[in-house]
Amino acid sequence: MNVNQLSRRFFLQQASTLGIGAVSGFPMPDPAALLPVQTNAPEPTAAQQRWMTLKFGLFVHFGINTYYDTEWSDGTLDPAKFNPTELDTDQWCRTAKAAGMNYIVLITKHHDGFCLWPSKETTYSVAATPFSKDVLQLAVASARKYGLKVGFYYSLWDRHEKTHDTDDWAYVEFMKKQLRELLTNYGDIVELWFDGFWK
Repeated sequence: MNVNQLSRRFFLQQASTLGIGAVSGFPMPDPAALLPVQTNAPEPTAAQQRWMTLKFGLFVHFGINTYYDTEWSDGTLDPAKFNPTELDTDQWCRTAKAAGMNYIVLITKHHDGFCLWPSKETTYSVAATPFSKDVLQLAVASARKYGLKVGFYYSLWDRHEKTHDTDDWAYVEFMKKQLRELLTNYGDIVELWFDGFWK
């Protein structure tokens, strides 16, 4: 049992023991000695310790849905509307740094399947937009300019990619290829945030 798992009964027993001891004048035990010691907790790995030192970061939820004023979509929104001509990733990172943040996590692809990089695995990406620029490349360059570490969010649920619902192994291969693109084209990535595993 750790501190977060104390039962109400155990707590009341210990609290009443301390209360009786306090009013009776008997010497009271150290309260820390009453708590069970958890000795089998695993130590964080070196990578986990490095991640924990980052502490404070910015999560940027930006994508095709931004231009349709919706949080989620079904993977059928027209990429022609995605044209962030005034996109200023320096502003994102400058603001994060000024706030004392140490890293930025960028949405690479949300549940709709729209990729903010020109993935070779799909046509549903920035490459099919009037903007046509690699948003991840711009944001990563800005993050490095302002001394921020970079993490990527990647949705495992892709409502645009048809193999997601029809062929599990083909979809796994699709994801592996996209993740390879993300992890080999943008330098050091300190975090991968997977979402959509529940679908």
